[in-house]
Amino acid sequence: MRLTKVFLLFCCLDYAVGLTGHVCTIIQYYQHWTTTRTGLWGWGRTSVSRLRSTNVQVCCFGWKDNGRGECVIPICRTPCYNGGTCIAPDTCKCLPSLEGANCAQHGTG
Repeated sequence: MRLTKVFLLFCCLDYAVGLTGHVCTIIQYYQHWTTTRTGLWGWGRTSVSRLRSTNVQVCCFGWKDNGRGECVIPICRTPCYNGGTCIAPDTCKCLPSLEGANCAQHGTG
């Protein structure tokens, strides 16, 4: 039997049953080959391929696994500076004296 992966299609879900955090399902398509005997006394061979799919669950874009199968750690592509904390994908929570998208600017107040 020969299996060939063809392509991936992403279909995001907010939450999946039985898993926690931000979980998405990848529908993975692959080609499944079967060979049958044909002709007089079965000397010939015919190969037939069928497109099949399987679902694979992964962390959604902007989230990563905490090592226990939970997609709960946000990813900030630009790091949070000066003690800021990444609280959602590309979203920093700044200390009271700081401001800006990545907590790099000191407040005016």
